[in-house]
Amino acid sequence: MDPRQELVDYLNRQLVGPVHGEDEILDSPPDRQYLMGTLYPQDADLQRQLTLAAEDTDGLGTEGTAADTEPADDPVAESNAWLPSSLGLSFYTDTDTVEIDCGGAHYRTLRAQGDEGRRWQRVPMPPETHHVGPDRDVVSVLDGRAELRLRRRPLGAGQLVTIALVNSARIEPALGRAAQWDRMLFQAELGVRPREGRVLRYPSVRLASRDPEEQELRLQYRHVRTYAVGHGCAVEEQCDGEAVTGLRAVVLPTAEVPATRPAGLVDTPVLNVLHLADPEPPAAQCGRS
Repeated sequence: MDPRQELVDYLNRQLVGPVHGEDEILDSPPDRQYLMGTLYPQDADLQRQLTLAAEDTDGLGTEGTAADTEPADDPVAESNAWLPSSLGLSFYTDTDTVEIDCGGAHYRTLRAQGDEGRRWQRVPMPPETHHVGPDRDVVSVLDGRAELRLRRRPLGAGQLVTIALVNSARIEPALGRAAQWDRMLFQAELGVRPREGRVLRYPSVRLASRDPEEQELRLQYRHVRTYAVGHGCAVEEQCDGEAVTGLRAVVLPTAEVPATRPAGLVDTPVLNVLHLADPEPPAAQCGRS
């Protein structure tokens, strides 16, 4: 395998998961293990999650009350830091019916045994595919744990469609910590394909602008075309030749950046560190006057 792809796969396992396989068991809370691709219950905020994740016992899967494990004070209240409960994408199409794929997993809290503390077992949810026509805007998915929500807006000869995968659970502190972990969704997946239609180039106000700078940028990047906009994620295009046939939400986007080389003289001794450290050459040869 390409070493670069190996690195990307490693980062994806560590940040999105699962790192230990489909039926893994974690020793730490899953929302601490995986930092991307997580959909929290409705109205979840950072301070509440820190409180629910706090532990008073010892053992695997717990955190002590040491000062270095407590959240640092912040001049801005952390209760205003809302955690994402959805991800989605918007695109432009000429069809009324779309095919939507979704998937994910949740983690079941295992009861403590002896001094082992709590652990969390991954429960995968089978991927689902739904054909959604113009008469539906909400579809219950993933065993009722989430919803697909659609919004259509007519524009010209087509329509702008926004599709979101939403965690439909709500925070209920009275149920205890284990219930809150069980209500989170991990490794969230969302994909869409138009049925009997096309994914068209996404409309932009820049295309109608006569500003000289905008026109210059359109010319310079005329080979770059936008077909979708992500909400809480990036969007990966699935192509058949030059036609875009589908779109997929990506929570860990990657891009290969071409190598760059300095312009100008590259063989001059003044660019050699050893030459600059040599006391023998005169100062003029080292770039000094």
